[in-house]
Amino acid sequence: MVNGVDAPALQLEGADLTSIRIDSRTHLTFGATEVTIETPFRITADGQTYELDPGAQSGLGPLLVIYPDTLLSAGIDTQLTLRLEFTGGQMLEVREDPSFESWEIRGPDSRLIVCPPAGGGGLAVWH
Repeated sequence: MVNGVDAPALQLEGADLTSIRIDSRTHLTFGATEVTIETPFRITADGQTYELDPGAQSGLGPLLVIYPDTLLSAGIDTQLTLRLEFTGGQMLEVREDPSFESWEIRGPDSRLIVCPPAGGGGLAVWH
């Protein structure tokens, strides 16, 4: 359970990162599934940690360290932090935000998982 909601199986292990798209948000595509990051996030790679903000596109260079790669694991902890670990050893973490939806996972098909603002009552999950 994650904040009173059964945590859905993300079923992304072994998925290849097929694209990264940046607008006011950061989008990571894994085949038929897209992870969208809307708030500041963290990447750890080669012993260094980078604090990144999708709204500050000029500072997103360290994000490219995860491309191309394959997901080793993907999960959501009890604090609604999304963690993506890549086979190259990089870790991407997106924490719950107090004011905004911090991340969402769309696909495959009609599945949608949204991390609401803190205090929003847990994950919103549609199938």
